[in-house]
Amino acid sequence: MIKNKLVVVLVSNDCEYDNRVQKTVKALCSNGYMVILNTVYKKKNIKLSFLDVEQFSIESKFWNPSSSTDKLLKLIPKKIKKKVKPSFLKYYRYLSYTNLWKNEAYPELLEVIIANDLITLPVGVLLKKKHPNSKLVYDSHEYELHRMPPLTKMNKLFVRILEGFCIRYCDDIITCSHYIADEMQQIYGTYPISCIYNSPSRDKLPIGKNPLRDDLKLESDSIILLHVGKLTYGRGIEVIVRYLKDLPNVHLVNLGGWDNTFKANIDSVIDNLHVKNQVHFLEPVPPNNVVDYIKGVDIGIISIESMTKSYEYSMPNKLFEMSFAKIPIMVNKDLKCASLVKEYNFGIEFDIYNFDNFKETIKSILENKESFYNQKSFDDFTRIYSLETQESKLINIVNTLTYIK
Repeated sequence: MIKNKLVVVLVSNDCEYDNRVQKTVKALCSNGYMVILNTVYKKKNIKLSFLDVEQFSIESKFWNPSSSTDKLLKLIPKKIKKKVKPSFLKYYRYLSYTNLWKNEAYPELLEVIIANDLITLPVGVLLKKKHPNSKLVYDSHEYELHRMPPLTKMNKLFVRILEGFCIRYCDDIITCSHYIADEMQQIYGTYPISCIYNSPSRDKLPIGKNPLRDDLKLESDSIILLHVGKLTYGRGIEVIVRYLKDLPNVHLVNLGGWDNTFKANIDSVIDNLHVKNQVHFLEPVPPNNVVDYIKGVDIGIISIESMTKSYEYSMPNKLFEMSFAKIPIMVNKDLKCASLVKEYNFGIEFDIYNFDNFKETIKSILENKESFYNQKSFDDFTRIYSLETQESKLINIVNTLTYIK
């Protein structure tokens, strides 16, 4: 067991639903590391309850760069401010986050700093300079140069310079897609970048055979088409909703939170198309319960649109959650993860912008359900992509860094 080795984990949200960070913290603590998790909150200080062990603590601060931006731009007329603020905020939030944590004091025994996403990385660099014996790990959850929404040329230049500068101080870099890892390595000329996939953690549910289907109380002949994750722009949901009016027996279910602006827009589309009875929005369940909760669903859908490379190259949580729940998957053919679905025969790719192909894919999956998830391919998939394998990769990285002096 590792003793008296401290890891600081930096994150730019309250971490209540950041399952990737939560899994990182749990893996570190279960392997003997002491962990300080730095979180921020905008409206209230959320008390996290995902881990209760002595070697884990949370430092949380109020952070609302949007409100601060309003104060900085208070002398500008409202009409101009409305246009200027979004672009200004993209730059200012990096400075704002850095100012929030730059003077934070940590014990001298600090060994490793893990910066989650680019916005936390400058703080990681400053921490490393204050603690010369520490090691810095950059966990890039997105492809920052090609994230959603798409960056302007000026924004992209800013990200390219900032990320390139900070990466020089990193001792290891992690992404959640090997496609992103390969491109980042070429751009920045780094050593091979590690890839840790977003495999789900699992707790067995002591409830019915098909919990999600039971909660919806749908007719037995209803076809459930499940989307897991945040409801927001670029996920293809508005495209799928428009198809439902011609498929009265298909019910689209979204399990997860939502962007409020997008939710208002999609509600309007649903009302106009008169498909309200076919679309269901379910609140998130605890991350550890997702796999068991969604079992028994007819089809899982990965309808992300390839609007940016970050989306095109992604290996999303929903891919692994559906796979471990053994749900047949229909996946947008333009996504790189479609090749993984095909390789293990977990589902069928489809053309998201072609209704006839969409309809035919649903029919084909339902008619051939027994052909998916043969035991050998599922065992091979589990060996490579299980949470245990991903945790092992993370701990090997951290262990190696703490032994290098």
